[in-house]
Amino acid sequence: MGIHTKSEQKPWQEKEPFAYSFPYRSWDSMMPLFTFPLHWHEYHEILYVVKGKTYASLAGETYEASEGDIITISNGILHGFFPSSPGTSARIFQFESKIFNESGIELRDGVHGDPVFARKPLLSAKKDGILYKKAMSLIMDMFKEYNQRDAGFRLSIKSKLYEFALMFLREIPSEQVIRPNKNTNHKYMNERLEQILSFIFKNFDKSNITLDDAAGEAALSKFHFTRFLKEQTGQSFHSYLSMVRISHAVEYLVKTDTSVTDIAYQSGFSSLKTFNRVFKTYTGKNPSQYRYEASVGGEAIKALVHQK
Repeated sequence: MGIHTKSEQKPWQEKEPFAYSFPYRSWDSMMPLFTFPLHWHEYHEILYVVKGKTYASLAGETYEASEGDIITISNGILHGFFPSSPGTSARIFQFESKIFNESGIELRDGVHGDPVFARKPLLSAKKDGILYKKAMSLIMDMFKEYNQRDAGFRLSIKSKLYEFALMFLREIPSEQVIRPNKNTNHKYMNERLEQILSFIFKNFDKSNITLDDAAGEAALSKFHFTRFLKEQTGQSFHSYLSMVRISHAVEYLVKTDTSVTDIAYQSGFSSLKTFNRVFKTYTGKNPSQYRYEASVGGEAIKALVHQK
């Protein structure tokens, strides 16, 4: 995937289409980084951390996901991944609800109406034992079927997804549910939140962007703007702005030969000193160290793929 300009993408919303007849896909992320600003989409997502560590923000809550952990994200949930350690890679599964439609499967709790796939956002081998083993077996079988594509692979994948949904419905208490953003309308953000995220994304590279600017764009007082953004994303304006800037900087560090100084200014930082400080706060590394380690990790991943 190449570098995108700000006008070409909206990180808070994804609309990549599925194959009409079979709304499912899975693949290994071979990017030498795994960092995505807050966004949401109509489909469900399962993410298996193959290597490294990342932090997942789901509906305002943050979860640390390490190698081997499984993250489940129901459709309509505002989520993002940041900041990942260099070399972090993930196996990703995405599917639409309509893949279940022919049998009328209940993807919501019959009593509370909560989404089944939102019952437990993080599964780990250490804490979840048998449940984790079941989930791992199902998603690895799905991945194998999708890549080998033997006769009947679609039926096999659907059967595994049914088992996965049933496991979440029967074996995970409903009180653990992570609920979609309360201001979503038919699985979409309300216009005001989209306006705010759009403004931040379009202007993150300006070092003089302020809370006053963003609040004015949303026609809110600073107090109401701050409270609204915190309720919807779990982040303050400055925290989210910094994460967008660092996500942009990480991508350019890994995918281009642009100097660290130029990347700092292109990412909206007023000085190299500030960039270095904020970058290390979010990633635990200075920019040059991150670039080197990500480069080494990326070459190692390519070597493994080539061997296979």
